[in-house]
Amino acid sequence: MKVTIRNQVAGEKLVHLMPPSYRDEARKGTRPEGRYSVLLFAHASRDVVPSPPVRKALRRLQEPAPDGIVAVGTVFTAEALGLLREAGARVVAMRKSRWTDESARQRQLKPGPLGSGPQAQAEGDTEPVGDAAPDAPEGSRDPDDIRGLLGAYRDTDYQVEGLPSPLRPGAPHPGLDAYLAQQGARSLAILTAYNPRSETLSLAENAQRQGALREQLEQHGLRFVDATGRDREGEARSPEPLLGVFDAPPELILRLMEEFGQNAAVLAEAGTPPRLLLLPAFERELVQDGPDEPQGGAQA
Repeated sequence: MKVTIRNQVAGEKLVHLMPPSYRDEARKGTRPEGRYSVLLFAHASRDVVPSPPVRKALRRLQEPAPDGIVAVGTVFTAEALGLLREAGARVVAMRKSRWTDESARQRQLKPGPLGSGPQAQAEGDTEPVGDAAPDAPEGSRDPDDIRGLLGAYRDTDYQVEGLPSPLRPGAPHPGLDAYLAQQGARSLAILTAYNPRSETLSLAENAQRQGALREQLEQHGLRFVDATGRDREGEARSPEPLLGVFDAPPELILRLMEEFGQNAAVLAEAGTPPRLLLLPAFERELVQDGPDEPQGGAQA
């Protein structure tokens, strides 16, 4: 779980660093002339912030601003709140709950499908200003984040244009063979260019990246249709735009995944259940962490 750190933020600018739904609460107890450190944690509607990213953020912050720390997130576990209280931080949360680190881990939080991060900022939100602390190096994600990503890919419904019902990794699809035959194809790969390396980008940036992916597929002479990915639990968030590509060589799909920063794609072939195709670097993280084998025989 990533955190955005802004230090020495003027009180009058503080609310512009966070989504609109948090701003009224953030104005309470802060002074326009004050200077604050802001920790912006996951803030989509279904996110829970556990203690490891809070501990890491406080360690990275080092010297807080003179008027203290403001921590923003959807809901914090009891352990996370304890760390923030010790640091004298003021918490701005969407809701209160009795989450613990363990219950949050069991829930297997799910970011968006196919390598995306938390729900993108709504169009029109102000871009944060100021200097952020450097991101953690690639490959240093918390194990819970890695397992949560894998769980998200497994538990997403992949709806492809022209296919009556969605594809699910590891589950046979009764209409897949007929659909591929109708398309004159042997296989279907589902991928996206949205939110590389699980980093949330703006709607404009994501649209530009998706356009670049379409251009590359056209240059390779590949046919594709629109697709979407939706959380199987039916969480209230917009489906993520995907592309369903016919008869793309797996090595090309892997190259595009690497180029566009995607952890996973879905590969569906006639006569077999759809399966996850994992980026080698992401698969190495999984091997190092030692989770169960992904459903559907994930490959790299």
